[in-house]
Amino acid sequence: MAANSNSNSSSNPSLSPNADNARTMFLPEIGPDGIPRESPVIAYTEKVIEAEQLQLRKYIEQNYSKIRDVERELGNLTMEMKLTSGPKKAGM
Repeated sequence: MAANSNSNSSSNPSLSPNADNARTMFLPEIGPDGIPRESPVIAYTEKVIEAEQLQLRKYIEQNYSKIRDVERELGNLTMEMKLTSGPKKAGM
């Protein structure tokens, strides 16, 4: 019977030295707001999301400035069209 209890304790992960490493590995991290995070995976995921949001903001800003440039050029072309077509209508 003693042999059986030793084999059971060695197969029990909570009694192995690796269990202590696993517990310390999964201790919650403290976030910038002082609130503990649930796991390191959440911290990594938050960093990935923040990087993607920053990239999207830059992309939107670049495209928004291109849209404003196109609108400005459209306004210039519209004004040029009105100026060049105006005298023809007045002469008729």
